[in-house]
This record gives sequence, C-alpha cells and structure tokens, in this order.
Amino acid sequence: MGHNHNKHRKTKGARTKRALATTGVSALVGTGVTVTGAGTADAAPVSVWDKVAKCESGNRWNINTGNGYYGGLQFSASTWRAYGGAKYASRADLATKAQQIQIAEKVLKGQGPGAWPVCSKRAGLTRGGTVPAVPKAAPAAPKAVVSGSAAKAVAYALKQVGKPYVWGGTGPSSFDCSGLVQAAWRTAGVSIPRTSQAQLAGLRRISPSQVRPGDLVIYRGGGHVAMYIGGGKIVEASKPGTPIRVAHWRSGWYASAFTAVVRPAGSTAGGPAHQSAPSVPKSKGATTNQGVPSKPRVAAKTKGAEQRRAAPRSGRAPATWGGKAYKVKSGDYLHRIARAHNIKGGWQALYAGNRKTVGSNPHLIHPGQVLRLSS
Repeated sequence: MGHNHNKHRKTKGARTKRALATTGVSALVGTGVTVTGAGTADAAPVSVWDKVAKCESGNRWNINTGNGYYGGLQFSASTWRAYGGAKYASRADLATKAQQIQIAEKVLKGQGPGAWPVCSKRAGLTRGGTVPAVPKAAPAAPKAVVSGSAAKAVAYALKQVGKPYVWGGTGPSSFDCSGLVQAAWRTAGVSIPRTSQAQLAGLRRISPSQVRPGDLVIYRGGGHVAMYIGGGKIVEASKPGTPIRVAHWRSGWYASAFTAVVRPAGSTAGGPAHQSAPSVPKSKGATTNQGVPSKPRVAAKTKGAEQRRAAPRSGRAPATWGGKAYKVKSGDYLHRIARAHNIKGGWQALYAGNRKTVGSNPHLIHPGQVLRLSS
C-alpha cells in the first residue's frame, strides 16, 4: 500500500479519501473466542480507533456497502490482505472489531495516520498506545455437532459458502435460497420441495427451542429459507450480489422476519440437537396440524429494500389467455396454483406471465393479486 496514489472512498457523514487500495475478494465467515494481546510503540488507543471508525463508517464494524471498502475502518481488500488480515477473515467486515484494529495498527505503523487523511485528524490519531486483545483466527465455518443425514446436508451447504446467489439456481455453481437447501438435502439422500413456500407448507414444523443442525429456518412468511448449522447460525443464499454465507439466525433482520423452523422427514442426527439455541418470537398466522401448517402464510410485511408494494385487493385480468384469471387467496403460492390449474410449464411459466404483478420474488405473493392463467 503506497503513501500517495491509493484512495479511500467518501462515506456517510464526515467521510474521507483514504490511502487504501481497492481489489475484489470473495466472502467467507470466521469466528473467534480465545484472546491474546501484544503491545507496540506505534499503537493508538482503542478510543481513538472508535473515533476514526465513527468518522469512516458511522462506527459500523461489519459494514459492506459493495463499494470495495469494508469494516469500521474501511479497508480495501488488497490492504486487508497485505497487512495480514486474511488470517482472521477474508474481508475486514467479516472480522471482529479487535481484529480490524490489530490490522489497522500495522497500517498505522507502515503508513502513519495519513492512511486515513481526514478522519485521522478529526480523531486525533497518532502513533502510540496499546494494541487491544485480538481473537485468534478461527475456522472458515463453525462446526456443527451432529451426525447422520443432517451432518451430510450441513457439510454440503457449508462447502458452497462463497458461491454466487442466482435466482432459480440449484447448483452446482450457483444457488438461490431454496435451491441451496434442496441440493444439500438431496446430497444426504432426502428429497424436499423446491421452493421456500412449498418447504414451509410441506415439511414438519419444529419448535424454535428444538432447532438442530439441518433444520430449515423460514423467513418472511416463506419468502426466504436458510439451513440451521448449529451454534445459533445459519448458512444461506440470501440475495443477488451477496455470495452464500453464514449468518446469525436471529439477529437484526432475521429476528423480525422469522417465520418457522421446519424439518425434512429424512433428517437424522446423532449428536446434540443444538448448542443453547436462542428463543425466537413466535410467528403469527399459520397453525400446525401434526407438524404441518394448516394454512401456510403467503407474505409477511417486512421492512427493507426487498419489500414490495402492497398488492391490489381487486382487479380484472386482461382479456388475454382467454380471459382466465385467478385471485390469490391466503395460503396460496405459485406452485400450488400452477398445479391446481394444470399450468403448462408449472409455476415458472405462471410467474413469467405475471412478473409485473408478482414482482421480483416469485416466492412472495399477496392475497388479492390477480394472476393470469394459461391452460
């Protein structure tokens, strides 16, 4: 990393042009627990790094806006690797705060405060202080204590971490959310439905307190699915532009969007069910009948970029396709509608003919939407 020609980007608030070079890098996830520490004459107090991070990223240590800079101190991928960050995580935003500060100390020693030309001045960043305790590098993916078919499914899903999300993808090079978990269970010799809505409707519901590795965690009323891998974490194919990753199953968005836990019929596990799995708010809507929802949910109201506008409650279908139309009811999903009306080409054809009505996510439809049908 050079002193004069590499750049920082401007971020929200008091943002800076930095001296950290940009480069692409794929995502992996690591965690750590054991701490060690070391001092250096070039170190800065943690309180000063907090000020730098507040200036650079709003003190969001796990930020990744997709612009090529990562973490609270906005490292580029090349700088993170050059100063040894890869031993903690493949990108700065995937490392802990302490690990990011540890690498920042090396950058500070090598380049001085000028690596953060504006924010270093505002934060009073200089050489001198104590390096914080840093977790040791951890494995790329948490180990689930489980055996049997569930172990095979979890192992397959974790091997896909870093591969791209592609809607409709079923592997082996790319996946969507339901394609990933279906492929994982297929590897374990268990057949499950293709879509997240069908998985919610067709698989046995499990109390969140009984979740164990291999179970499927449903979000957004059936709009998203992930696989529980143990230790309070899931592996998921979340959305375009974000590679397959490991995440906490109930933090932030995942807590508010949680719908249910379901278990494939062929799931077997010889180890502990889970390690102190946190309790999750009970979902509203679908009740259970011998473990299967009697009224699977259609769409949950969620906040964020993926929320579509509310569907119209009434309307007439265009006079195309012989004037045939279907008004979505509670509990519907495209697979069920296509099968009930013998749609040629299945739910994919039904979605293709109603994309403007349904929106970008075929797994979320709303009561009141009017769909055109083809015979």
